[in-house]
Amino acid sequence: MIYIGQQEILNCLKKNNRPLSRKEIAEILDMHPQRVSFLLSKLIKSKEVKYFELDRFKAREYYNNEVLICRRMSLYYIADGD
Repeated sequence: MIYIGQQEILNCLKKNNRPLSRKEIAEILDMHPQRVSFLLSKLIKSKEVKYFELDRFKAREYYNNEVLICRRMSLYYIADGD
């Protein structure tokens, strides 16, 4: 089953040159973060999207200390059939 919004998330991830957080995806698409989480979970189950987790220190490095990050975060990207 395809949910409304999944294709938008896939397009958003394809357009960016780096993995994105749930919050970034929600802001880009002007969508509620809980909706994005729901859609991402469906895309992960269908193996169209993958993710990795960074602890808060690595996440700060990833964002060049421009963003205050207080906990670990997941970053999402398109699965390239690995």
